[in-house]
Amino acid sequence: MTRVSQPGGSVAGEVTNSWPSWALAAEDRDESELALALFGGLPAELADESVAVSRAALLLRVGQPAQAVAVLAEHGYTKLPEVNRAAWPDLVLAAGSAAVGDQAAYRWLMACVRRFQDASDAWRLNYLVAAAATGVHDRPTADQAWHTLVAQYGIVTPVTAAEFGAVVVAGRDPRDVRAATVAVATAVTGLHDIGVPIEQNPEPTLRAARALQARGDVAGARLLLHVVRRRIPHNAALDGAQAKLTPVAAMRRHRLLVVVLWCLAPTLLPLGVAGGLIVLAVSRAWQRWVPIPGLSRPDSSVWRAFRGLSYDPYSDPRDPPPKDQAGYYGLAALLSLLFVALPLAAPTTALVNALTGGGDATDAGRPIVVGTWLLLCIGIPGLVFLIARQAHRQMRARQHRRDRQAAQRARLSQAKRCHCWQVRSISGEFAVEYERQHLHPEASPPLPVALPGTAGLGRCPTTGALWLTLDADDAGKALLLRGTTPPENESKPEPGGLYI
Repeated sequence: MTRVSQPGGSVAGEVTNSWPSWALAAEDRDESELALALFGGLPAELADESVAVSRAALLLRVGQPAQAVAVLAEHGYTKLPEVNRAAWPDLVLAAGSAAVGDQAAYRWLMACVRRFQDASDAWRLNYLVAAAATGVHDRPTADQAWHTLVAQYGIVTPVTAAEFGAVVVAGRDPRDVRAATVAVATAVTGLHDIGVPIEQNPEPTLRAARALQARGDVAGARLLLHVVRRRIPHNAALDGAQAKLTPVAAMRRHRLLVVVLWCLAPTLLPLGVAGGLIVLAVSRAWQRWVPIPGLSRPDSSVWRAFRGLSYDPYSDPRDPPPKDQAGYYGLAALLSLLFVALPLAAPTTALVNALTGGGDATDAGRPIVVGTWLLLCIGIPGLVFLIARQAHRQMRARQHRRDRQAAQRARLSQAKRCHCWQVRSISGEFAVEYERQHLHPEASPPLPVALPGTAGLGRCPTTGALWLTLDADDAGKALLLRGTTPPENESKPEPGGLYI
């Protein structure tokens, strides 16, 4: 791409010259719709063949292979050469043709891929392979391409994390509950590690669920949504998606039967220990052999394995679930029963007995005495249990507050520094802070095309680079794309290179 000369180094000229950089930065972040909009706004003198090839590759990513082939045809790419003469535009053409069902183009592409495996940007081939394999219904190869992008090349974006999560969940072991549980947990962890909290941007999770549905794995989509929902606050989009996949009538009958069985459990209490063992055995058998409606028995076990999780505002959902402290609360309640309630019960009931006139078991005051004894022996341990739990939560809340404040201070200190020479794009919460703390607002001329979200410009005071800011006030959507530096700020290297 060539640079367009603008008189006086105006901001409008910088915008024009930065436009290709912004488009490429958006492409690298898997913001395909945005990148297509940016490429579409390039002036004619910059829209060369390389731009057309980039647009075609992006059209493949957004599921428009026919348009991708048409764009390449406008620049003379209509036939595939010999395998040993293939270039990047030919690979994009082959992927587009395969994505619309051309088996010959797919075989040609897979033969070429082996030749480019050692290239520095070989990871880009996986996007082409995924699109092509999906078009010819070669799901295992498409899954392998997405898995390779994340596991081998470390390309973690909302798109790749969603597809990777779908691949991992779809590949769970149908017989090994432990392995299946680990697979679902791995997929959910990947979705949490994108950088933007799921509750702020649920689209990657929804994309993973849609990918599982496209495979026919509705149960996997339900499992994924179920586990994600356990550790985040209420989210209408995720709740709605989960509700659509749930067999409502069957789940209602299932829950009603569970309630009825638990209501019948107290009738076994007169049997003492035997009754308790019967209740325990029935509960275990139910969890093992009675599936949740719409799920297989192994998937039901995975579902129940995560049912004990709940949203905790004082923990990071990316971390392992906090250890259940109910046993310690119960120990506190037991100690209060032994050393507080029981020692108080005898003198208190004696006092109540005296106040009610005493007498034998037929006296009217006897129920009051028994009620007082039960109130002490049940009420005090119960109250201690609640106090211990609340005290522990307050301690965790205070520690969480301290950790959050420390993380915020560290983040703010980094946001004040210049990162323009290191990165070409920033997203999420750090993008919001970087735009506020480091970039200087720049008056924006009319942009060539309308962009999604609220667009603006920011200037780096250190390098002079012009940044495109999108939704800079929303941590869930914020995105910064670095452009070029002003011509007067670009220094020409000395002939001697780096030698002194």
